[in-house]
Amino acid sequence: MNQDDDGGGTTRQNGKQQSTSANQDTQHEIEKMSKVPSTETTVRNAVGQGMNAFSDAINNNLVAARYGTVATVTLLAAYGLSNTPLFFRYKSVADIPARLFVGRKRLRARLIRTEENDQAGQPIICYVRHLSPVGRVLNREMYEFGTRAAPSAQVTGNPEGDLIKVEIAGLSAPPFYASTDYQRGEWLQRLASDKTKVTLQLLGRRVPNSPSTGTGNAHNNTMEPNHRNKRDVTVILPELEQSLQKDNLQQGAEEQQEQQIAVGRLYYRPSLFQLFATDLATPLVRYGHATAESEMFMKSLHTEGTKIVDATQGLDTIRKDVKYLDRLGKLEYEAAKGSYGMWSDTLIREKRRDIVDEVEFQTNATAWQKLWRWIRG
Repeated sequence: MNQDDDGGGTTRQNGKQQSTSANQDTQHEIEKMSKVPSTETTVRNAVGQGMNAFSDAINNNLVAARYGTVATVTLLAAYGLSNTPLFFRYKSVADIPARLFVGRKRLRARLIRTEENDQAGQPIICYVRHLSPVGRVLNREMYEFGTRAAPSAQVTGNPEGDLIKVEIAGLSAPPFYASTDYQRGEWLQRLASDKTKVTLQLLGRRVPNSPSTGTGNAHNNTMEPNHRNKRDVTVILPELEQSLQKDNLQQGAEEQQEQQIAVGRLYYRPSLFQLFATDLATPLVRYGHATAESEMFMKSLHTEGTKIVDATQGLDTIRKDVKYLDRLGKLEYEAAKGSYGMWSDTLIREKRRDIVDEVEFQTNATAWQKLWRWIRG
């Protein structure tokens, strides 16, 4: 009996020891788990430490933080303001809507530079910069400062970018001549050097007859089935050919847009106190700096491969254009009569005998000769 009691007691003691050992192991596991931080706690601590570091950095550099905040707000405000209608302007001829040409609307601009003509009879080309509503009220100094400080000028290094190419309607470049006054093209260049404010009246858009694809045409020819060979990559990858054709078409469209010219009249004020603007063609023809043409949209060897689009074809418009060209013809007669500009050159007067003979007749003919000519019609 005593042995049985001893055996039972030993068993109970072993059970208690095992239970105690198990409880201790469980407690150790719980303590280990409690010591391992969770992911949420780790992220929270990292965010908190980052916020504290950021706050400390701001406190240590309070002045720099204030200037940085002010600069950021200023830049954002300037960017937002620049995208408002107050600063809107057309940057190329392709940007101008067709309705403005059809309606013969006017744009405010500044004359920036002219294109030198190396041959007589070429269109007179100049470049203007369309002015935004804010740009219209700026004087020359403020305008030049604004163009130099513009973000586009800072990136490209060219403050005279984004110009509109203009062809002066009804005029062509004069022949080369010797004159004691303004030389060929000098008068218009002086206006451009002064960044003269002008008003451009849109009459039509001169564009190439067909899209130019540049070097893409030669590449497209090699894409024909008769020219393909086994080494042609497009045979293996047909989608590459489609991509190349798409790129060529896009390149051709971009080149066509760059070649567009706005045909129109330019008006300017020679004096600040002048109420009504002067047509720029008037002094050009009146003082022998340009040749008057018989058509508003000149057609010559220099304009081959181009066509006029977005032009008004109404009868009233045609009548006004005819009267305008007739007035330019009378101004050219006055220039020949006064021997201004190119009309002071003897060689040019010999080549243009039609106008010179009329000048001599009106100067030397008697009243009876003029009357008899009028009767004969």
